[in-house]
Amino acid sequence: MTKVKSFAPDQGWAWIVLVSSFLSIMIVDGVIYSSGILFSEFKQHFQMSDALTSWIVSTIGGMYLIVGPIAGVLINRFSCRVTTILGSLIACFGFASAAFASEAVVLLVCYGIFGGIGLGMVYLSACVVLGQYFDRRLPLATGISMSGAGIGMFVFGPLTQLLIDHFTWHGAMLAFAGMVLHFCILGATFIPVPREQARKATKICDVSLLTDIRYALFCFSQFVAVIGKVIDLIIYDSPTLFIGYYVPFTFLVEVAHQQGIDKFQAAFLVSIIGIVNCIGRLIAGSLVNMKVVNHSILFIGACIIGGAANIACAHLHSYGALAAFCAVYGCFTACFVTMTPIIVVRLLGVDKFANSLGFIYLLCGAAALTGPPFAGWLVDTHNGYDVALYFAGIFIVCGGLVCIPIKWLKGPKPTSAINELHIPGDIAVVCDTLPPCTATAEDSHQETNLPVETTWL
Repeated sequence: MTKVKSFAPDQGWAWIVLVSSFLSIMIVDGVIYSSGILFSEFKQHFQMSDALTSWIVSTIGGMYLIVGPIAGVLINRFSCRVTTILGSLIACFGFASAAFASEAVVLLVCYGIFGGIGLGMVYLSACVVLGQYFDRRLPLATGISMSGAGIGMFVFGPLTQLLIDHFTWHGAMLAFAGMVLHFCILGATFIPVPREQARKATKICDVSLLTDIRYALFCFSQFVAVIGKVIDLIIYDSPTLFIGYYVPFTFLVEVAHQQGIDKFQAAFLVSIIGIVNCIGRLIAGSLVNMKVVNHSILFIGACIIGGAANIACAHLHSYGALAAFCAVYGCFTACFVTMTPIIVVRLLGVDKFANSLGFIYLLCGAAALTGPPFAGWLVDTHNGYDVALYFAGIFIVCGGLVCIPIKWLKGPKPTSAINELHIPGDIAVVCDTLPPCTATAEDSHQETNLPVETTWL
């Protein structure tokens, strides 16, 4: 049996891949986060309530996360390059079809479902490809790539409003369709990373080892370790957080309109979030890369402060105050969004990056899909946006609080050979660790120096 390991050089073509990943995430998040500007247009055009209109906006934000497991399978089966190009074509079809939608349901399917699926495939590929090309500089590379989201928000906020003013939202959809086709070019740079096999295979142990009590205890301990890592992963990227995360982006422009702020200034609030978000992601990645702050502490603190800012926003009634809220929210949301891929790699390793990140995005997408519509229902019920901001803030804060037990109640890192093992990819690793297995390997005159990795928070 062979052990396959990804090659992460941190040099050469990796920097070209980083640029393409940056541009991909810039366009994806620029389109996603500009949906709040389109919210007002959809609501006015179809004469719908806030709750119903929120379904259209939340669908694209939810689907681009929910599609994560499918995108992960495609990445593992084919490559990041193929998945990106396929996602580009799907998103282009969705946005082009949405431009001619005459009913809200058709718009939801084309813009929300097809557009979200295509963008989600591109987004996950742009994240996973970094884990394949970077190792030591992964936190820094992730911060740079993720800062593309902030640039996207900064550019696409006013750009979307200009497109609407000159060509209506129908023309904006066609413009988006043309933009997402650029993913075909960017995805072409995601050259599949070469994989190297171990020079010598190790023979599988004798079946009689299954009756050995030490082997049975080892297998059980590894099963418990895997389950523990998965639970930690779910809690760290808590779906609770994403129930409230998209609510400000959905209703911020409407809140500004309600206070008499003109459309272009209201759209620029999204740009403020974007530019600060960009700076925040770069800083967050650099701090973790230099080991100035632990990524767990950064994640928890960002959630608490970002959620508190939402609660405070309900009491802000001027453009300057709203701009200050956008700066605070953009800065601290940058931290917990940037930490997600890093935490996944630290917990489960690069080899399981695509599937693990896809699984997390599935849970977060389900939460993101339901959050804005429920907040819209609260707006319709209470005739105001204050309660929606309270709702978002509480869930974001809770998303950070639930992580505290993992950070401070987790026991010390084990140092024994068994506990230092990374999740074994095959039984050969087990055979090289346990005494009965070692004897078997030695009798077979086989080399047993397979690499052992650790992934600890």
